[in-house]
Amino acid sequence: MRTPSHTRALRGSRLAATVMVAGLIAATLSTAIAVGSGTYEARWDMRTSWLDATGQGHDARLDPLMPGVSIRSGSWTDFNDHGRLLVSPSADLSPGTGDIVLGMRLATTDEHANLLQAGTSGPGKHVVKLELANNPARTVQGVPRCQFSGSLKTQHLAAATPITDGRWHWLECAKVGTRLEVRVDGCVVVSKRSAVGEINVADKTWTIGAKPTSGAASTGDSLLGKVTDAFVSRAALPPAQTCLSPRGRPVKPCLLYTSPSPRDRTRSRMPS
Repeated sequence: MRTPSHTRALRGSRLAATVMVAGLIAATLSTAIAVGSGTYEARWDMRTSWLDATGQGHDARLDPLMPGVSIRSGSWTDFNDHGRLLVSPSADLSPGTGDIVLGMRLATTDEHANLLQAGTSGPGKHVVKLELANNPARTVQGVPRCQFSGSLKTQHLAAATPITDGRWHWLECAKVGTRLEVRVDGCVVVSKRSAVGEINVADKTWTIGAKPTSGAASTGDSLLGKVTDAFVSRAALPPAQTCLSPRGRPVKPCLLYTSPSPRDRTRSRMPS
């Protein structure tokens, strides 16, 4: 027969076991998240240099045909309408059938601008691209738009709200499995499942700023604005939060915040 003291002792031991299991689960999840957070294939701080901060040698360099790019020491890189940085082709930066996230911090009033891409659009061509463009469904300009063109199809995703207010915004294009996302200020604002197939841009030059061209200056889609913290990752970097309802519609208001670098995704006040 169990006495009250025996019952209390039994409950205490069960509680201790439950806490221990919960702790082990939490530790396992924490480790899994840490391991799955991935690394950056290339990072350019754009405040003090265009060198690849990962040390893997994917340094950006000025395009002599479009030299309108300059560093404001310790602050950002200025792009004018005739400026572009180039990054040499590399298999390290090509997602293949895997994941890819690319992004940057940007402050601009430019409504049409190429921001970060590899490859050029066309039948059968492979492309990954982050740009500012129009959203045909809403007839608005200056919205973040992502393009993923692979062996199966081309998919564009456009945000609904312009970010051309001259303030700093954190922009990302993400392909995680078959999930494609546009992220603004740490927030998933557009999400869609689409199997685009293998994306092979191993032989394509990456550009920061105006779209890539062959042997000539770009005639359009250049960038006028300020940039910091550009990056390419082949890991499934998570967004800071999601602002989509279960039906895939944006939730309003979307909490806006940015991070000072891709490695620090904690909430902070958006800089003016």
